[in-house]
Amino acid sequence: MLVNTEIKDRIAYITMQNGKHYNCLSEEMCLELIESIKKSYSLKCVGIVIKAEVNRNVWSAGHDIKELPVDGSDPLAYNVPMEELLREVQDVPVI
Repeated sequence: MLVNTEIKDRIAYITMQNGKHYNCLSEEMCLELIESIKKSYSLKCVGIVIKAEVNRNVWSAGHDIKELPVDGSDPLAYNVPMEELLREVQDVPVI
């Protein structure tokens, strides 16, 4: 698992645990983050904190460049997990 979630006093602390790869937002990382955010909201959390296992003072390196399309297609299409994650963070009312 790339994400760990702890809930304390109705606040979810979601930690990205892939510091070795600078917590890059791979498809797997994004899907796990989305799942954790949704679960935290369903458990009536009043706040969500996204933390990171840090490597060289980097919170997240951003998109996993190994997953970028090489055929010239849009790397951030609507249904790409990173875009879905961004919408989830934007839309959840407790963050």
